[in-house]
Amino acid sequence: MLDEYLIWLAIITTTLAVLNYWAYYLVFLWSVYFLTVRLLEKISVNNLSDKPVLISGCDSGFGHDLAIKCIRNGMPVFAGCLTDQGIKGIQEEAAQIPNGKQLLHAVQLNIRDPESVKKAREFVDQHINPNTGLWGIVNNAGIGDNRAWDDWQTPEMYQRFWEINTLGHIRVTHAFKDLVKKAKGRIVSVASICAKVNMPTGGPYNVSKFAIASYCDTIRLELAQFGVHVSILEPGFFKTPQANPGAAEADVKMVWDRLPQSVRDEYGEHYLPYTQKLVAGYLGYKCKPQPDLVVDAYFNALTSKFPRRRYQIGYDSMFQFTPLSYLSTRLQQHVFYGYLKYWAGLPRPAKMAS
Repeated sequence: MLDEYLIWLAIITTTLAVLNYWAYYLVFLWSVYFLTVRLLEKISVNNLSDKPVLISGCDSGFGHDLAIKCIRNGMPVFAGCLTDQGIKGIQEEAAQIPNGKQLLHAVQLNIRDPESVKKAREFVDQHINPNTGLWGIVNNAGIGDNRAWDDWQTPEMYQRFWEINTLGHIRVTHAFKDLVKKAKGRIVSVASICAKVNMPTGGPYNVSKFAIASYCDTIRLELAQFGVHVSILEPGFFKTPQANPGAAEADVKMVWDRLPQSVRDEYGEHYLPYTQKLVAGYLGYKCKPQPDLVVDAYFNALTSKFPRRRYQIGYDSMFQFTPLSYLSTRLQQHVFYGYLKYWAGLPRPAKMAS
């Protein structure tokens, strides 16, 4: 009996020793791989002054800041702005940069409107060398408002998000893709960490971001044979002009006011202030005041010789939501429901309380 016990003890000890050795070995290999990839992506392509890029959503936020960063680094920029005020603002800022007026080409661009995209293409054709094409497309324009429970949403809300966050990106990509193929350049689209993990109250936004991420994964495979790199940005929560807690609360109230009385009765009046607090909390407490992280990721995707296929940006994206995305659907549901119920104080709907 003692001999058998000692034999099993020896087997277990040896097995653990081998596993421990391989664990250290695998950690070492992963560390070498990680450091090598990070060092390689710091190597920049040459002649940035010959690499024009088109950026949508340059009125404010990430798109505006990226356009200015590209100009500061000598890259010609076609800055797509939705409004005349956006065009004027970026022109004034570019004028403060040496050679900025020559490098900036501001153009009206409403990615939801096919005619606007067509006119933007005609504008770009007038200002680039047709033989060298366009180095990059940055699909940055998008919306993230009207967060609410799916029972409070309408198909028209889903359609609006689809037309801007998904179809708008696809429309711009199709309009300019042939120019990028000539340059063997880059296509960069912003998705979200919500393209990996579904956030409650974000139905239309989640769906639109999952869709654009899927589209980018598809064309990445198809365009590799033309030398085109396709990257997706998956930022967490960041402070931008759109990420306004006060505006978010007003959006929720507007959605609530449009609800039929039957839905209001089902949830109860107490659900409105709770939802406002929940949505504003996403944008207030969770949003990080570091938009440069997103801008730097955009710029790296455009200028690195070895860009990433996916950029997880922010600690919440890297260490909270990305690991969460690897859990089973059942576990994800338990995590989110537990968060809503025990941490965020999810109330019972009026109909369920009776």
